[in-house]
Amino acid sequence: MEAVGALARAGTAGNPAVPSVAGVLEGLSAVRVCADGAGMIGQLRELEDLKSAAAAKQAQIAVAFDLSQRRAQAAAGVPAAGLGAGVAAHAALTRHADTLRSTGDERTRGQIMADALVERLTGTPAGITGIEIQLVMTDRTLLQGDSKPARLPGYGTVPAQWARETVLNGSTGAETGPAENARLSVWLRRLYTAPGTGELVAMDSKARIFPPGLRRFLQIRDDTCRTPYCDAPIRHHDHIIPRHNNGPTTAGNGQGLCEACNHTKENPRWHAKPLSGGRHTVETRTPTGHTYHSTPPDTPTTPPHPRYPGPRRRYLCPRWPRPLCRGNW
Repeated sequence: MEAVGALARAGTAGNPAVPSVAGVLEGLSAVRVCADGAGMIGQLRELEDLKSAAAAKQAQIAVAFDLSQRRAQAAAGVPAAGLGAGVAAHAALTRHADTLRSTGDERTRGQIMADALVERLTGTPAGITGIEIQLVMTDRTLLQGDSKPARLPGYGTVPAQWARETVLNGSTGAETGPAENARLSVWLRRLYTAPGTGELVAMDSKARIFPPGLRRFLQIRDDTCRTPYCDAPIRHHDHIIPRHNNGPTTAGNGQGLCEACNHTKENPRWHAKPLSGGRHTVETRTPTGHTYHSTPPDTPTTPPHPRYPGPRRRYLCPRWPRPLCRGNW
């Protein structure tokens, strides 16, 4: 019991009435390893007893801390059902903050705890998952060194050279905390304008993930899994021509699939491609060589009248002496 006795004396050295954990740790570092095997075995046995005593003391302190938190919450008006909630999380965050501060972190304990809470809830550093800038410029400014300025929504006009370097180098060129030249993930979206007027008429995306509006469009258009022999609910919004084969993120190259069909499609010797012209059609070829064509379900539109199918053509009704225009009869 020599080691335990030394720890007890060290823990009460400052104030015999109030032993300290810091004193126990200091005493543990002062214990010398015995020279003989029998002494080492005795020390190991004593340290096992010490570990048991430390675990019991830790449980006792945890219960006391939980009780104090419940009392503080009750005094603050917290309902009885919510008393004690978050005590373990608070203890873990406090322990994490103390560990970082002991290694030289200059943030306060509260700042470290707040940052750690956000990171653990969101799974991202500081809770930031990314910011989309939406820098708009012409293809000549980007690729041919043209001087026409770019536009940054929410800010205004920016110099062409700065915009070009930001996109091509993937760097802001500005200091952001400890690291300079924070790297950017660059996605290109082509904007199509009408000749002459310059009016924006269409847009596609080089992003890997379908944007929310396009996902809703695919969900409405396809309704269920587009695989011909499957009608399961849509779970994945799939690139028909995969992104790793330079497939665009567009409505024409998108389809709704269930999870099983989407994973199956990625297996070797499975091929799919969109067919041009008419309704949106997907051709799928299986490893056995069979080819299937898939089209989205019919939309709930009003079918044309069998005798008057044209939208603006005029017909003569055999019973009436005057011509009729579809929509006016």
